[in-house]
Parts: sequence; structure tokens; C-alpha cells
Amino acid sequence: MGLFNIFKKQKSDEEKAQDLKDKNFDILKFDGIRARRMGNRDYAKKCFREALKLQNDFETKTYLAQTLVETADLDEALDLFKQMADEEPTHYPTLNMLSQLQYMLEDYEGLRQSAEKMIALEAENSVGYYQYATALQHTGQPREAIDMLDKAIGLQDEYTEARLKRADILLSEGLAGQALADTDHILAQEPDHEDALLMQGKIKVAQGQKDEAEKLYKHILEQDPFHEQCYLSLGRLYLSQGKASETVALMNDAIDLNASFADAYLLRAEAKQRNNDTEGAQKDEAEGKRLKSEETFTGTVPQEVKVAEKNVLGL
Repeated sequence: MGLFNIFKKQKSDEEKAQDLKDKNFDILKFDGIRARRMGNRDYAKKCFREALKLQNDFETKTYLAQTLVETADLDEALDLFKQMADEEPTHYPTLNMLSQLQYMLEDYEGLRQSAEKMIALEAENSVGYYQYATALQHTGQPREAIDMLDKAIGLQDEYTEARLKRADILLSEGLAGQALADTDHILAQEPDHEDALLMQGKIKVAQGQKDEAEKLYKHILEQDPFHEQCYLSLGRLYLSQGKASETVALMNDAIDLNASFADAYLLRAEAKQRNNDTEGAQKDEAEGKRLKSEETFTGTVPQEVKVAEKNVLGL
């Protein structure tokens, strides 16, 4: 009887130790979640890492991986998402985030493989076809990419990002009329969709309708004075028309809004050179190159890989 009581006490101690371990895990995990929401990502990473030492929890790994992306620790995030994909090979959101990281790191073969797995898991989910198209686009297979985007849009007609990507590829293939149909479709639903307006401006330039393109670019800047890509598109349009002074003035405005806008310095340098301002051009070019060399990943997922109207992680 005495031996049985001793065994019961030992087991109870083990249970207490496990309870304490579980409690500490919960504290670390939820401290990490709170810290991340408050923007204290370094502390959040520390909490998540310590929590994972106590318990191999898939959700905590997801939080850690997302935080690593936000702090530009992309290689570490990639390794973690690969580990998670091995542990849960049928977990679609993990494969999707893995594919996004592979795109950011220009691992297009890895992106293609992840997209294939996504399609095999959910053949009726348009996202896998979109990701596959992204891989094909960046490996010199535009027509095959268009085929994949056709499938994505066939499954989800209002897949805006897929229509924008298809328009971009069609335009690059000299099929401006077909590209215009995609932007028209988007704008019929959302008349002020900035990315569609910007793409339509590029299409108008390709079709020789430069006045129409200028109107579109100016409309975007009226809506959003901070739209950097629109400044560049309008500036390049001016430069192609021999309006170097207008380009310089426009880039002045863009740089006033963002003094670290590297591409604006480089475009202004080109415009100044055409205006025979060699000294000013050299200064702008040097500054643009310096800023380019200092550019770092911001933690924002590129538009290329965003999923239309969906939060695939569900977190």
C-alpha cells in the first residue's frame, strides 16, 4: 500500500510539472501574440521561440514565421514554412505562404513545386493556378502563364490580381487589346481601382494613345498623391514625349513626398541629362543608386502574390 502511494505521488509530481510547462507555454505564446499586435516584433519572436522549446505547436510556428517575414528574416521564415509544410503536407495556407516567400526570394522552381501541390490539394481553388502562373511568368513562359491565369479566372471571375497579371503579360506579348479587356472588366466593378487604372494607362501608351494615358495617370494622382508607381509612369511618358522639364518638376514633387524614392532620383537624373544639366544628373544618379543599395524588404507581401479578397491563413 505504501509503495502504491509513493507511485501516486511521483505521477502527481509529473503531472504538476507538465501543467507548469503548459502554463508557461500559454503565457509565452499569448505574450508573443500581444507583442506582435503592438508592433514589438523582436520581443514577439523571442516569446514564440521560447514557447516552441516547450511545445511543438503548429499555430505558434505560424505566428513565428509570419513575424519573421515582417522583420525581413526571410531565409529563416522560409526554412520554418518548409518544415511546417513537411509536418502538415495537406495544410493549404502553409503552402500558400511558402509559395509567397519563394516568390520574394526569386525561387521560382520552388514556387512552381508549391503551386503544383496546392492545385493537387484543391483543384477548384484559384490561388494555386495564380501562383503557378507567377512561376511561369518569371521563368520565361508567358503563354503558359496566361493559360494558368485563364484557369484561375475561370474559377473566380472577380479575381482582380489574376486579371491584372494576365493584362500585364498580354501587354508584354503585344496583345494590348486583350489586356484592355481585363482592365475594363475590373474598372466596370471598381471605377477607381488604382492598379487597374495604372495598367490601363500603360496599355494606352502601347496603343499610342498618350493623351488618354496622361489623363489616367493624373486621375490616379488626384486620388492618391502618394502613388509612386504612377509618378514614374507619368514621368516616363513625359520623357518619351521630349518633356524633360515636366519630368523634372514631377519628380521634384515625388521626392518632396518621399526623400528616399530611389527611382524618382534616377528618372530625374535622366531628365536632367536631357536638359544638359550634367552636374545635377550626376548627383541624382549617385543618390538614386545609393538609396537603391540601401533598400530593404519592408515586410509587406508584394501585390504579385496577394490573394484576391481572401485571408488564406485565417489568423
